Amino acid sequence: MIGKRYLILTVFIAVLTALAAAGGLFIPDLYRDEITLIPMQRGQDVVTLIVAPFLLITAIYAYRGSKRSLLIYIGLLAYILYSYTGAAFAYSFNKLVLVYIVFSPKV
Repeated sequence: MIGKRYLILTVFIAVLTALAAAGGLFIPDLYRDEITLIPMQRGQDVVTLIVAPFLLITAIYAYRGSKRSLLIYIGLLAYILYSYTGAAFAYSFNKLVLVYIVFSPKV
C-alpha cells in the first residue's frame, strides 16, 4: 500500500515522463547523438509512453492495497529511474536535459 503523497508524486512523475518521451518522438532533431543511437532512443521513448499510463494504474491499485500492483509499481518506477539516469549521463545535451536530470538519482 502506498500513501496519498506517493500517489500525487506518481501523477507528477507519469506526466513529466510522458512529456519527455513524447518530446523525444515528436520534436525534430532533438537527439543529436550518433545516428546509430537515435533509433534506440526513439524506441525507448515509445516504451516509456506505454509505461506512463501503467504507472498511474498500478499506483491507484497499490494505493487501494493490492500487493501485486505494488510490486509492478516499484518495477515501473525502477525502469523510469534507470532510463532517465542513462539519459542524463549518456545523451548529448538537448532541450529536455532538465527533465532527464530530475529523474536521475541524487548524490
